[in-house]
Amino acid sequence: EPPRAHKRRAEIHSANRMAASRILFGLLIAGHAQARGKYALPARTRTFLASYRPNGRCQTRRIVRRFATEGTETLPSAIEAQKAGFEDAIGIGKQVASQLQNSNAPEVRGVLDALLGNEAGARGFFVSFLTSDGDDTIADQNPPVELLGDALAQAEEKVVGPLLVMNTVMPTAMVTAHKRSNSDSMAEMSMRVARRASILLEHSPRTRPIVEAAFGAAERAVEENPSPEGGPDEVAYWLRFYNKWGYDEEMRKEIAAALNDVLIKCA
Repeated sequence: EPPRAHKRRAEIHSANRMAASRILFGLLIAGHAQARGKYALPARTRTFLASYRPNGRCQTRRIVRRFATEGTETLPSAIEAQKAGFEDAIGIGKQVASQLQNSNAPEVRGVLDALLGNEAGARGFFVSFLTSDGDDTIADQNPPVELLGDALAQAEEKVVGPLLVMNTVMPTAMVTAHKRSNSDSMAEMSMRVARRASILLEHSPRTRPIVEAAFGAAERAVEENPSPEGGPDEVAYWLRFYNKWGYDEEMRKEIAAALNDVLIKCA
């Protein structure tokens, strides 16, 4: 095989793995929400999560085929977006994200409001928006573009708040994990997702009580035997969360620090 063709093949394979990693990251956060009993994942998504192997090429090809070309069709109606399941909302979210920069059209805002109005839709939108490639995209703008900022300001905080918190803390912990395994590209991707999610939290004033509660409990749960004062149920949840995902003391402190940083910036 000519060297140029071999190099191109390697580049395509690397791009596919990164695309699959971004999608898997969103699915893992969805799986976390399912574990809390807040959202029922589609059967095919549960099957993927149960069978996923990081080095399994067949899973990589399948998940890339499923999502790589979505988001290129005509923007659906707000009613269609409202009814979309998590997997379909990823494609719709990609379409909306591509139009946020140069559009104030009512139909774009209507579809965005519909996505942010329920957990499946909001999760799908955030997967597309927060994991897009590059460091100078619409997702990196601070403050967010007006259309998105206005939509977040009016979105139900009990829907978007917990999702943005998890999209901040989980990749924050994974930055350390990837650095320890010398996976700089994955660490960079996780850092990008955490940074983007924190920007949205900073500019979503209605979610502040949720962030405050999460920070207080997450900080107390850094120790193995947290004090029961100040909401023992929430502290116990964070302790279970840390243990489930294998987050050690360093990662736990970084999670608490990330939430505290959001509170400082939106004060």
